[in-house]
Order: sequence, then C-alpha cells, then structure tokens
Amino acid sequence: MPTPIHDDDDDLDATPKGVARRITKVAEIIQRANARLERIRTSFVDPPDPDKPAVVAALNSVLSEAGRATTMANELLTRTR
Repeated sequence: MPTPIHDDDDDLDATPKGVARRITKVAEIIQRANARLERIRTSFVDPPDPDKPAVVAALNSVLSEAGRATTMANELLTRTR
C-alpha cells in the first residue's frame, strides 16, 4: 500500500533546519510519484478513444506540475548561491 501524504507541517518553521526538512518531504513525495509512474508505465497500453482525452489530460497535468516544481527548485537554488 502506498505511503499516504501527510502534510502536517505548518510551513512556519523558517529556520534552515525546518526549511531543509520541508524540502526533503517534497523530494520524498516526488520520489513516490516517480515510482508510481514507473508502475503505471510497466502496464501502460494506449487507451481507447473514449478514455484517451482523460489520460492525455492527466499526463499533461503531471508534466505541468513537474515543470513548476523544477522552476521553483531552480529559483531557490539560485537564491542559495
């Protein structure tokens, strides 16, 4: 059974240790998402037309969110230099 995402962190801890802990949680969530996509990939078949738009929309959503996460991570990395 997948590990549920518990976002019980209040995001108010602005100490370096608190920020690192929260960013580590984000990385763990992304790792779980990648593992889930890998499991989907192993059994993926081209969906029939009635289902295709929903599958395409879901994949585009993954791409969009992954791109946003990458952009934000790069911005934060730039600010730490």
